[in-house]
Amino acid sequence: MDCRTARLLLDFARPIPAELAADETRDLETHLAGCVECDGLVRAERRLDEPLGQAMRAVPLPIGLRDRLLTRLDAERGAWQRRWVFRSLAAAAALALAVWGISELAHRPVSLDLEALRDEAVHQQEAPSAEKVEEWFSKHYHVQITAPNQFNYDLLAFYGMADLEGKPTPELVFIQHAPQGVLYARVYILSAKQFDLNHLDKQGAPGSASHSVEFWHEHKDFGYLIVYRGVSLAPFLAVVREPAA
Repeated sequence: MDCRTARLLLDFARPIPAELAADETRDLETHLAGCVECDGLVRAERRLDEPLGQAMRAVPLPIGLRDRLLTRLDAERGAWQRRWVFRSLAAAAALALAVWGISELAHRPVSLDLEALRDEAVHQQEAPSAEKVEEWFSKHYHVQITAPNQFNYDLLAFYGMADLEGKPTPELVFIQHAPQGVLYARVYILSAKQFDLNHLDKQGAPGSASHSVEFWHEHKDFGYLIVYRGVSLAPFLAVVREPAA
């Protein structure tokens, strides 16, 4: 599956994956697992969906609706009448709630943090510096980090929080287009409070035929775990990295 097809199917994959056929869902998940650009797009869209969904769910039910339904149901005679009335009332209630909810949403102002939504939607499309990335994590997640200043931030495609071994971990994704294809580097900023950095120093970083892993431990309180595609990190760096002391 190519990126164009995957992005067309994304609208049908949310919020109910069952709208897609099983083979389409499987192909889409496989593509997202291997495509950093599409995966970053999905993450940004989901962050926008969450506050909108919360606003929709915040509409309260009309006061006394349940009691009125039960009172009318009890007043009917016979099991058949009860079933018929219940079905009719359920359908009417669903329609009334839908109409009432739409009316409430149309006339009642909903509080949305537009500045936060804007930042969430466009932050990965800008060309930030290491300092701006640090400010963004502090503002949105109240996390103090030091971004690696050796990287070329013109190549930064996405940044946010990732789940690494059950721990929320700051993640930066750099993308470089090269003659041999699209190269990427995922940088996880590991806190010494959450991970045993000394163990990573001793363990060493495994690699594979298509991916390499490096661990930089240049600070006492945190380190950088870098998973990248390519023979070296040179295409992603703006300055030559000095070996750690």
